[in-house]
Amino acid sequence: MPKALAGRNHDFWFQPNPTRNVAFIGLDITERDRYVSAGFKRAIRGHLEEPGFRFMATFGAKIRDYDPSLGIRENRLHALRILAGHEWHLGSLTVGILAGGSFTLNSTDATLKTGRAGRFGAVGMLDLWQDWGKPDGSFGSRYTALFVMADQASRSSHIRLRHGFQLVEAPWRLGPEASYSTGESQSRRGVPLQGGWRKARLGAHLSEIPFRAARLAASVGAEWRHDHKPGAYLQLSAYMRY
Repeated sequence: MPKALAGRNHDFWFQPNPTRNVAFIGLDITERDRYVSAGFKRAIRGHLEEPGFRFMATFGAKIRDYDPSLGIRENRLHALRILAGHEWHLGSLTVGILAGGSFTLNSTDATLKTGRAGRFGAVGMLDLWQDWGKPDGSFGSRYTALFVMADQASRSSHIRLRHGFQLVEAPWRLGPEASYSTGESQSRRGVPLQGGWRKARLGAHLSEIPFRAARLAASVGAEWRHDHKPGAYLQLSAYMRY
């Protein structure tokens, strides 16, 4: 993420303090699901404004997920990921590649029937951020961001493309976004562990909204699933660099 989008404190000489960490949290809402994710990324050496090695840890939780063994809806931890990699700054393009391990937890019902709490696997991420600068006209800076992830534990993949515009003098960005994700069905000893899915999204985002030391974002749009009628989605997120 470019320096211009980072909210930071300043030292005695009014120079920006270098930041080594970024913490983030998000809420994904559809007509069927509620999902919370959170995590942080750290520059192993140096700081985030320069190229170098990175460490990342994330977790996700399902909100009011139905558990047939208990006959109730409950909040439960769903996935954990730990990754390490490198980030390069190639002119106005930032490239980040990370890889590591993933653990997807089974539901209580599946754990009782199979004796397995979850599934381990490898995970990889690619993050591209292109800063297009400030052209003449009504818009300020522009960027294009591409995120790609493949997770062996959940046998899933995800790709998202987002473009953002800055209106002159406005701190926030707005623009279109599109994403596509897939997941394979999984079972063990005849017990279903995960249902398969294919879903596409097309919407718009409003991001980089300053709120104290954090930056907020919201996305809304339409979602198409291979086995359900089209619906809507809403994403809310925030991050803070320190």
